Amino acid sequence: MSAKTESLFRYPLHLESLSALVFVTAFAYLLALASIISLVFSEGAPIYMVGLIAAFLLVAIFFEYGLEIISISCRGKSLPPALSVAMIDRGRFSRQLVMMLFFGSVMFGAFSRDLDYLGFLLICFVALTFPASLALNSLYEDLYEIINPVTLIGFMVITGRHYLLATLVFALLVTAFYAAAFSGVFGFLLFLPLGLYGLLVYFRFLGLTIYRHRASLLPEKDFGAEDRRIKQFYDDNEKMHEVLESAYWQLKENRVDVAIDLIRPLIELGNWARFDAIFEIVSQWPNKQPGLYFLKPYIPQLLARRNAMRALDLCHWGLKHDTDFTLENETDLEQLVAACVSRQQFVVAVKLLDNFVDSNPGHESATRYLSLAADICQDRLHHQEKFDELKDKLQTLDK
Repeated sequence: MSAKTESLFRYPLHLESLSALVFVTAFAYLLALASIISLVFSEGAPIYMVGLIAAFLLVAIFFEYGLEIISISCRGKSLPPALSVAMIDRGRFSRQLVMMLFFGSVMFGAFSRDLDYLGFLLICFVALTFPASLALNSLYEDLYEIINPVTLIGFMVITGRHYLLATLVFALLVTAFYAAAFSGVFGFLLFLPLGLYGLLVYFRFLGLTIYRHRASLLPEKDFGAEDRRIKQFYDDNEKMHEVLESAYWQLKENRVDVAIDLIRPLIELGNWARFDAIFEIVSQWPNKQPGLYFLKPYIPQLLARRNAMRALDLCHWGLKHDTDFTLENETDLEQLVAACVSRQQFVVAVKLLDNFVDSNPGHESATRYLSLAADICQDRLHHQEKFDELKDKLQTLDK
């Protein structure tokens, strides 16, 4: 056995994949035991539908995990993923199921209209292209791609002999599961862990097949980008404290612009991926100007990721150190105000709205923003003094 083949068969024995295999097998055994007990004592009534749903969910979990193995194997990763809820929530199995139902309904329509040859050709087509649909589902997560004959056949042509081997192995696995199912419940349960192990090996093989032909299948994808970003992160991390120290001493000499220019490449690296780490340091400095400077462009990044709570926390920090702090973009400001749920957040919203009007005299939304701030003060904060102040401002604007 070659080293590559040996590595392929060892792949499911890593702790991450082995635990997923044990999890699915154990729950399958528990489900089978519950079914047997139910049949013996109550003729199956209480567990019949529940058992079917549980079995379906178990199959969905395993295939989602298998598709994730394909997805990371095609990037050249050597270790399997850990089973997670986020992985299951991606819905790839449901797309695979829709694909099977789509072709199944077309085949049923062909046979019901006595188009037996067409139906037989469709069966052959689905059987031959099913491994390709699995691979494309893991790559693109797009229903159109896994039912598009042009895409499926293109994948088969590009992968060539590797795809032929993948189809033969898949046929053997299906045949083995079919034979085990007809051997009886206990025979199937004995075979189940071996069958699942074989499927994990198969998913790994499909992923490596994509990896071998990645230049043709995914010419636009830079497979080394992630590794380079990680390397860059750690390379820069070694210099991070040195650069921040230099920026700190520039601030001591009141060279704020120089300090900001030193921090900018660090804090904006990888789409602001290291903002929190650097802001934690910068926010503790006596001079708060760099922290306040980078807050405003970072808030839209958080809102784009639907993390308004973190954005409100940072705005609270900004207002604490600059009473005139506000946002410059109306859409961002309104989105933050709409996200408020706590008293502190509503206080932040009122200050941001009030400061925005002060910073933009004559703005078309000034009246609306002051009215909104006044409503929050009256209905949410019950702050009469601030309400009266905003009411006076509104009257001044009306004049």
